[in-house]
Amino acid sequence: MKFKSDIDIDVANREQALSFLEHTAASIIKEDKNTKHNTGVYFTDIPADPFTGRASLDYEAAEDLGYVKVDVLNVGLYQQVKNEEHLDKLMQQEPAWDRLYDPDFCARLIHIGAHYDTLIKFPEAVNTVPRLAM
Repeated sequence: MKFKSDIDIDVANREQALSFLEHTAASIIKEDKNTKHNTGVYFTDIPADPFTGRASLDYEAAEDLGYVKVDVLNVGLYQQVKNEEHLDKLMQQEPAWDRLYDPDFCARLIHIGAHYDTLIKFPEAVNTVPRLAM
C-alpha cells in the first residue's frame, strides 16, 4: 500500500523558514524538462541532482516511490501578525461567516476561493472552523 499525501505548510516568509531547515527542493517535469517545483520540498533523503541540488525525480514519480513532498507556501497575511498575543486575540474573534457566500470575497481567500461552487452546495451553512475544514 502506498502512502499518498498533500501536505501544505503556510508561512509568512518561505525563504526565511526554509533557511533553518535542511531540505531538498522538489522537481517537476514541464515540457519534458526537469525543473524546480514552485513550492515543494523534501525533509528526508531523496536522490538529488548533483548539479542543481534538486530532487532528481519528478515529484509524482517520487511519491510513487514513497517520498513525501511538503509544499511550503508564502502567506503574506501572516506578516501582519505582531506576536503570539496578537494571534490569540485574532483567533478569539468570530469570523463573518456569511462573507463566504459572496463569490467575489470568497475568490480572494487562499485555499477556499477555488471551491466556491462546492461551498454553496453544502447542506448546512459553513459557520464554524470544523465545517470549514470539512
